[in-house]
Amino acid sequence: MHAAPRARDGSAPGRCDRDRGTGEGSSPAFHGPDRSLVDDAGPSPRPEGPSEETCRKPLRPGCRCGDRGCGRPGRRRLLRGRLEPGDDPVDRVPPGVRGSRAGDGVPRRGLRSARRHRRGDLERGQEDGDHAVRGTSSEEHQGPVRIRQAWLPAESVRRGAGRRYLATGGGEACSRASAQAGGGRGAASEEAARARETCRIESGAGAGVHLGRRQGDGDRLVMHRCGMLPDDYRALDLDEPAGRKLLAAAVQRYQPDLAGVRGLRREILERVAGRTRAEPLRIDRRDEAGDGFVKYLFELRDGAKIEAVRIPVPCEAAGVDASAYQGKEKKYVVCVSSQAGCALACAFCATGALGFERNLSADEIVGQVLAVREEADRPVRGIVFMGMGEPFLNYDAVVKAARILSHPSGGSIDGRAITISTAGVVPAIRRYTREGHKFRLAVSLTHAVPDKRAALMPIERVHASADLVAAIHDHARARRQRVLVEYVLLGDVNDSPADARALAELFDATLVKIDLIDVNGSTGGFHRASREARSAFLDVLGSARIPFAIRYSGGQ
Repeated sequence: MHAAPRARDGSAPGRCDRDRGTGEGSSPAFHGPDRSLVDDAGPSPRPEGPSEETCRKPLRPGCRCGDRGCGRPGRRRLLRGRLEPGDDPVDRVPPGVRGSRAGDGVPRRGLRSARRHRRGDLERGQEDGDHAVRGTSSEEHQGPVRIRQAWLPAESVRRGAGRRYLATGGGEACSRASAQAGGGRGAASEEAARARETCRIESGAGAGVHLGRRQGDGDRLVMHRCGMLPDDYRALDLDEPAGRKLLAAAVQRYQPDLAGVRGLRREILERVAGRTRAEPLRIDRRDEAGDGFVKYLFELRDGAKIEAVRIPVPCEAAGVDASAYQGKEKKYVVCVSSQAGCALACAFCATGALGFERNLSADEIVGQVLAVREEADRPVRGIVFMGMGEPFLNYDAVVKAARILSHPSGGSIDGRAITISTAGVVPAIRRYTREGHKFRLAVSLTHAVPDKRAALMPIERVHASADLVAAIHDHARARRQRVLVEYVLLGDVNDSPADARALAELFDATLVKIDLIDVNGSTGGFHRASREARSAFLDVLGSARIPFAIRYSGGQ
């Protein structure tokens, strides 16, 4: 044991940082033949209440404890208070004393090791190891320290009782737990167990640090790494740089294991692997069309099935003019689902006939893109939320998935190339505008006349067209970007010039862009508009100076 450094007056300085009443006072020292504890302000007062532990075993010849004999030669205790003349320092040692030197009048055997009283933190030695807690009572040290976990009576240590609380300090609950753990030979009582869970370690500055509770299997965090942003890893006690590395492994490199992660300790990787998962989505079937569109059917863990579509850009259909893409990169856009089924029951949509089953999690949405990207011979450069389900009825998961797919350590897709389409959930559109996301907004309208729209899209009865148009205009002004208004052309239903004029009068031409889409399939008994009807419809939009585009309906 190293001797503590001497003070200027030649005495050996002690430490009293842990003592609640004198946490900021001067360091005490032992002086004089009576070995009383004094400091610059005089003798230290006795603490209120019981300040020592009294042995109840009979005195045995040769015991060093004097009239408070424990029956064991050389047994040492930590008791708070002041040394009185005639007291043996073996029996009572002030907390925080770091050691002694020759000439102090205090024998070395009467003081605990300086290593156990360093930095002014409460310490206890026990057989079962250390706990790391953070102490702030010392001016020399503000970081985490190792706390010895004992200062219990020998009987309790042998029985293994009271190992999760500190016997000295921590308030009334800790005192009761200490008394019950030290007395009797049975297990700790229920009250002591509760006290051990709620006990605090009080530092000299008055701040409390909770002892960490043991985490059971019921509290075990099980998340899919494909659905976690870097900040989500704080739940596993990891910082953002570590979260970026794990995100890159799960999404950017699509690695189901953590073997390729560099720069993180093995124990961290084992902890993450034990509390998260990363299995890919199971592809049940692929259907490839002649125009290059590929439809994927995924089966989820609970048996639910969802679809995603791989869209080639430029289109590979026969007779399509792709001269505009000459010299440009060929790529894929993935159309993803946000729900299993859909509750909106649009008359022309096949998914609406299935009914609603459940929302998808963020990892299930991201997993669709990763599964498609794994098999693609071109890079995936865009995402459209236009598959199964209403994205804004699963708002949080959809936005989180879009953030993961656009994150530099995740999918690395430009946020402007991600489009979220809604049937017109007005409160969610307002929220989306307030939050200022960088992803593009598209709204499915299909008819400009409210009564006719309600027959095609029942959501009109909940969120009226007037409120929807106002939300669209406000979003476009806030983002300074046109909102895409999707209009499914249904033959002899909404393809007349009168319908086009109603559409042109509904919107501000500077704030929207019309996307015309031919109906695909025979759901609801609808058919495509004729070429002549479509041309007349477009002429009306052109004369109103509303920008529009004709979207190819692929996969046929």
